[in-house]
Amino acid sequence: MSIGTRIKTIRKAIGFSQDYLAEKAEISRVFVQSIEAGRRNASMKTLKKITRVLGVQLQDLLRDYSDETKPARIQLESIFGGEENMELWYKNKPLTPSDCDRIYKILQIVLDEEQND
Repeated sequence: MSIGTRIKTIRKAIGFSQDYLAEKAEISRVFVQSIEAGRRNASMKTLKKITRVLGVQLQDLLRDYSDETKPARIQLESIFGGEENMELWYKNKPLTPSDCDRIYKILQIVLDEEQND
């Protein structure tokens, strides 16, 4: 089940309209409709707003329960792109924005080199 389908299922189960979800999450109804239909992807920031309104945990929305062997997909750009209210930790210590920038640059170099091989 896609993230958009899960959002729609949860939204309908608790009786929220697309208009209500959009208003409370501070996004447009057309964007909600596009996410639910799978025509658009939401950023981590937007998904956090949606989960706050729906009263669910982000990891529950991202996890694919239909296939336990299939991991959730998260774009690295959204993790390292300075999303608000997101902390990355390593060995029980939070990473600074500078740490995250360095990690992202390293990943870009490594992955770009592999694509060129």
